[in-house]
Amino acid sequence: AQNMKNIKNIKNIILSVILFFLLIISLFFLNSKFINLCDELSLKGSELEFYLDNNEMDIAYNKSLELLDFLDSESTIPCVYLNHADYDLLINECLKVCIYIKNKDLSEAQTSVHLVVFSADHLKEMNKINIKNIF
Repeated sequence: AQNMKNIKNIKNIILSVILFFLLIISLFFLNSKFINLCDELSLKGSELEFYLDNNEMDIAYNKSLELLDFLDSESTIPCVYLNHADYDLLINECLKVCIYIKNKDLSEAQTSVHLVVFSADHLKEMNKINIKNIF
């Protein structure tokens, strides 16, 4: 009877260790995908800023729609990994960018694009695995 109890305890320990390692691997995978998403958002936002700075509103509008579509198509990672308020902020700012560009409001469009780029960079820094973010 004691032998069966020891085997059951060993099985539980092995299962717990396996689940722990699966959790750690999943977190590293999600974190990597999220960092790539933030990098891509920052890159697309910087490209959009370039077109706004050169007053190329038609190209900027198309790029803003691409940015919104990109964020929408990649929504599974942030939905799992992020606070919804942060993700909603990104979506709202991308929508604002589209509307401001369509209405030819250059200063507001530039402000919103800069906020998208800043938010993406900030979220990336907040979710990096380092000592500062753990404590």
